[in-house]
Amino acid sequence: MFPTKVEGFLIDRDGVLTVTDGEIPPAHYSGLGEVSKYVGMASKGKFPKIAICTGREWGSAESAYFDIGRPEGWSGIIESGVFVADFAAKRILKNPVLTQEIEEAFQEISLSRIPPVLSRYPREDLFLYPGNQVCVAIERRPESKVIIEQLAQDVRQQLKDLIDEKIVTVHASSIAVDISPAAIDKYLGVLFFCELTGIKPEGLFGIGDSLGDEPMFKAVGQIGCPIFKVFLFCLSC
Repeated sequence: MFPTKVEGFLIDRDGVLTVTDGEIPPAHYSGLGEVSKYVGMASKGKFPKIAICTGREWGSAESAYFDIGRPEGWSGIIESGVFVADFAAKRILKNPVLTQEIEEAFQEISLSRIPPVLSRYPREDLFLYPGNQVCVAIERRPESKVIIEQLAQDVRQQLKDLIDEKIVTVHASSIAVDISPAAIDKYLGVLFFCELTGIKPEGLFGIGDSLGDEPMFKAVGQIGCPIFKVFLFCLSC
């Protein structure tokens, strides 16, 4: 069985719980079925809480639970810590660190700052990811040859003043450039999640696969590998 000190698992969505880049292997779907068993056990108090910790928004995180079952209570840290969500009860709470100044800055980013960057690239290569309430993401289409690091460099140049003022931070993944509040990250999202659930940070096991997950790793007591078979082993040990 799992170590008694593990009270919950926090799982990154893209590339860990769900394959979002490249061909989806058949084992992915059977693996999700295995995860759903643990979610069901957790809802009955027979297994530690399972929650998603992702840079994605409500709809994307909720869709992942359609595959593995919807857990009870607070079960999602979304938009890289800006919100904590209870998908079963359809509740979402803003991180107390989120200020009106930050929200207004991100409205300006999506409406005025990012369109000039997108205009430098072929329209069919990139799109502004829909659904986020605060954070901004520019995603590369599967067939695009755009180099993400070059795109990230262009975004950083466009937002240099906001980066210097420590209002925003920019991260690049394999498929997207994510723009998030510098004052909020998955670390603070974990702390807010713990405040709502009563779970201590050291009692959490975080599973992620990118630099964007480092703040989560700093907050939790144990960390896991994104390889799916090892992920399932972590859940069952």
